Amino acid sequence: MPLQTIINAAGPLPISATFTPVQDGPVILTVTSTAWSSSAPNKIGIEVLLNGSVIGSATLFANQNSVHMTLPTLFLHAVIPSNQPQKIAITALGHTVTDSFASKLAV
Repeated sequence: MPLQTIINAAGPLPISATFTPVQDGPVILTVTSTAWSSSAPNKIGIEVLLNGSVIGSATLFANQNSVHMTLPTLFLHAVIPSNQPQKIAITALGHTVTDSFASKLAV
């Protein structure tokens, strides 16, 4: 399957998009993001949903307030059920703050 950028957006989470895949079947989703906490120390992170089901998450421990941190890159295996429109979403977990820094998701 050719590379397909689905989300390349800055702003607060949640971010969602509907995309039509080139074909159905197994795919690898690559997700990158940054986040911070206003109430450190805390665990921060994101969750990725495909058609309403959680398919993965990335978390880390924030030791300082208001310091942007790069979350671990996710490589998620998923199965696209059909080449019909699919909904993907990235949401914040717990005390995670996301704002003007980018989140990117590609198939």
